[in-house]
Amino acid sequence: MRWKHHMMPKPHRRALCCIAICTISSPLALAQDFSTPLPPAYGGEATLQHDYSQADGWVTGSLKSFQSGLDWEVIASSLYHSEDLGTTLTTYIYSTPDETFRYDYTSGAKSIGYLPQGVIDRDRFLTPRVGYELLQQQRPQKLGEADGSTITITVSDISTQTSGPLYIGFDTESNQIRWMETRNSDQSSRERFEYNEWNNIGDEYMIPTLIEFDSITAGRMRVRIDSAQLISPNPPPPRQVGDGHILHDFNKMQSFDSKGNSLGDLRSSGAPPSTKRFLTSDRVIMIGGVGLIVFSGFILARRKSGQSA
Repeated sequence: MRWKHHMMPKPHRRALCCIAICTISSPLALAQDFSTPLPPAYGGEATLQHDYSQADGWVTGSLKSFQSGLDWEVIASSLYHSEDLGTTLTTYIYSTPDETFRYDYTSGAKSIGYLPQGVIDRDRFLTPRVGYELLQQQRPQKLGEADGSTITITVSDISTQTSGPLYIGFDTESNQIRWMETRNSDQSSRERFEYNEWNNIGDEYMIPTLIEFDSITAGRMRVRIDSAQLISPNPPPPRQVGDGHILHDFNKMQSFDSKGNSLGDLRSSGAPPSTKRFLTSDRVIMIGGVGLIVFSGFILARRKSGQSA
């Protein structure tokens, strides 16, 4: 694994991390400030794999290039075909408090307004930063069971708009988020992200380099952070997506061509399948930043191996 260290000014680096404003009744939690060992900003390369079955083993679905800051995130995903065929760029996500958009290279569609204003589009397959933000911004609704030094805390997560709280396993000794999950009404796990193999990055920080995902609908996936480095805390300028793209505006629930002419309601056939897949009421549910194209890649790999999709 390659680790690079871009030097940053040491004074006040720790102060860049958010100061917690949460208080809960448990004596164990009262002394916990939910500070994060994550650096103010870091970026790198990652590989996402899917586990079809014990016989197939882990199959590479996509490669990700990412940058994550305190209040911004930029991610580019590429569909992996094979060592001979390489990759195809599929999705680009740019998210700051002032501007968030998702560009789908396969359809030429740029989506805006799919998250509430000011909410950062975080990829939970790459970093648990959203968990720290929720713990620091909210009063946790409930302190649940403890497993050693890991306590279970529930918070509200408006970025997905799913029913029920988000459960976070927080290690009070290391300040590491061990896992995040949503649950069914019977308290069984619906979707769970586990953040493992925390490694040092720079002199003061740590990041998880193995993220494992288990879902009752999508199955098992894992992401390996192949390389990472400290970067500037300032977000880079967004990539230019060209003048010929279609615009999906979820604020207006309309699609527009490159000249601003309406192409119809997003609820109708005017919206491409990759967008309609995430449509719930007036918003889109973004689950870990994984788009339909990634799952298409898994299906393609499955067919190449001689199995039915």
